[in-house]
Amino acid sequence: AEMSSMCPASFKQLVLVGAMGIRPPSGQIYDMFLEVAKEFITASYFNPTTTPEFQRICPATPTPDQVEAWEVAREEACRLGWRPYMHYPSLPHLLRRLRKLPTLIIWGRQDAIVPLSAGEVYHASIPGSQLVILDNCGHQPEIERADEFIRHMQAFLSRR
Repeated sequence: AEMSSMCPASFKQLVLVGAMGIRPPSGQIYDMFLEVAKEFITASYFNPTTTPEFQRICPATPTPDQVEAWEVAREEACRLGWRPYMHYPSLPHLLRRLRKLPTLIIWGRQDAIVPLSAGEVYHASIPGSQLVILDNCGHQPEIERADEFIRHMQAFLSRR
């Protein structure tokens, strides 16, 4: 979102999915640095037991490669979003520059990583944006509600 606000003309369309970057007015961004990766991944899903892919993504005994990949991802998140924690205070104001950029925002209603209230701020800050809220869904709508997610993406991306 921040990148698109710096140079909106470089984008034809924008899709944000459970995006960090805005401080939620209610709730908090999950502190991934206080938990081991497995707990963070588990918290990303509304109901891991109903998501068949979860066991493959987050097995009871992860492989060394999975553990390394999780730690590399956490390091990168720390590098990009440490101060202030996972949000950029000026971003809501900057997002107004996207008024001519077709924008779809997809959020899981039960997102425990970045609360839905942040998605609502994105929607209010980007004129003309469309907010899709998926029920019974956490921070991984592309996995937890894949069919709905794909349907919304296809409908949005086919408009141009």
